[in-house]
Amino acid sequence: MATRFWRTAFTLLFSAACTFPLAAQQDLELPKLEKAPSPDEGPRLDIGSPAPALAISDWVKGEKVDGFKPGQVYVVEFWATWCGPCLATMPHLAELQTKYGDKAQMIGVSTEETSKVADFLKDEQKEGVTWDATITYRLAMDVDGKTNEAYMSAAGERGIPTAFIVGREGVVEWIGHPARMDEPLAKVVDGTWDRTVARKEREEARQQMLAMMKAQREIRQALASDNIDAAIKAVDDLMASQPKALQVGLVKLQLLGNRENMDEANQYADMLATKTFRDSPQLLNDLSWGIAAEQTYPGTLDTALKAAKRAVELTMEKDGAVMDTLARVYFEQGNLDEAIAWSKKAVAAAEHPEIVEALKRYEAAKAEMK
Repeated sequence: MATRFWRTAFTLLFSAACTFPLAAQQDLELPKLEKAPSPDEGPRLDIGSPAPALAISDWVKGEKVDGFKPGQVYVVEFWATWCGPCLATMPHLAELQTKYGDKAQMIGVSTEETSKVADFLKDEQKEGVTWDATITYRLAMDVDGKTNEAYMSAAGERGIPTAFIVGREGVVEWIGHPARMDEPLAKVVDGTWDRTVARKEREEARQQMLAMMKAQREIRQALASDNIDAAIKAVDDLMASQPKALQVGLVKLQLLGNRENMDEANQYADMLATKTFRDSPQLLNDLSWGIAAEQTYPGTLDTALKAAKRAVELTMEKDGAVMDTLARVYFEQGNLDEAIAWSKKAVAAAEHPEIVEALKRYEAAKAEMK
């Protein structure tokens, strides 16, 4: 039987299950921690729970915090010097600290040795600017992983960076990736945050993760016995129970690509482009690029073109990566003039090396035709 797509499909579902909502994180190995709650048990620390006290050995940067004071907002963020996604978010956290000043106190917590973080602060964040000059908030060292145990393990969080917003009443108001913290933090600071809604949304996300993990196990078992139909049924059941998890449609598409008759896969790809993903530029772009450039998804170039055009429309011709995808589809169709035209727009919007190289490739192909 054909096995072109199933490994990618399984990987996609695994990623969705482990990182929903999607964001760049790295797995965190914590020292001397008790067993984290299983997903079925639910978290011991959740939105609305009293914020645990911090167990800190050293304050490497900024003044010591003696406890969460009533009326004060705090952000407790877990990170490490070896964590690329953590370092990528630090300049933005510094901007937020500068923006809010005394209204919100940011505290970065690491389990590493004090000397490791102290040396890190001397390194350059960019040319001529050290991390010490970049970071405007407090950095603290955990005591034998106790703070990580009280927050990360108790909340069932396994990847960093992860931030916890502690509100004026001393309770946890929000948990998540710091790159998505702007809106929650603004509302917590100005007093308009709805903790009840936030807790409901977090529980819905947890239930979606559990459903994806269950489907993942079923798909693994089905694929181990080359039973594509059973794998597809597991995905169909998942989509029925989690209708908001639109990205799972890509998993089904990849599984359909393993059947001998590709008509059903092509029709499904077209439905994703014209209906299911119609209002999601990210998913439309992923679908189009996967069909036209990487061939990780089955589907026709006409479908890829529909998806790319709609993604460009939704992003109002402002997203370089999306326009780069449209250019690639035109290139694969042999329409070099359109490919070059859209590639130039992509370069103007985002002068990324790969986008620049794509334009050179299309122009070279055009020159060879003369």
